[in-house]
Amino acid sequence: MDKVVAGGAVGTVAGIMGGIISRVLFGLNVGKLCLVEIGRGIFFQKEMPGITDSFSWHVLGWVAHLAMSIMLGIVFVYLLHYTGRDYALLKGAMLGVIVWYVNIGIISPLAVYTPLPLDAFSLLLMLAYHVIFGLISAWLIVWWEKKQLPSS
Repeated sequence: MDKVVAGGAVGTVAGIMGGIISRVLFGLNVGKLCLVEIGRGIFFQKEMPGITDSFSWHVLGWVAHLAMSIMLGIVFVYLLHYTGRDYALLKGAMLGVIVWYVNIGIISPLAVYTPLPLDAFSLLLMLAYHVIFGLISAWLIVWWEKKQLPSS
């Protein structure tokens, strides 16, 4: 199995699933943060009302979100290759926690793009999205590897 292709595919599928869940809950006002909205927000430091609400900006948000998901999928395939498939779901969940912490806790504040308002529930929901991404990625990698093995 080609690791870059597998990681790209896994990242795309997990990113789409996580993005849809995030977008739906954001649209229903369950959470105040959305992975796709944060994706488009990386291209500017402060929200520009009316300018960034166009269809093109929403597409850019999905592109940015999926690009990050693909990169993380590739990293995770290599991580599982070098650490083994044992406890893959746990490793996926831990990857999600690490990515959440680095992105929301370190990179966003340093880039002066901290999604506001910062309420605990929305931050926990973001953590859940990242853990779900890691779990889906881990499951898909292990599933795909089993499908690629020759039957005995």
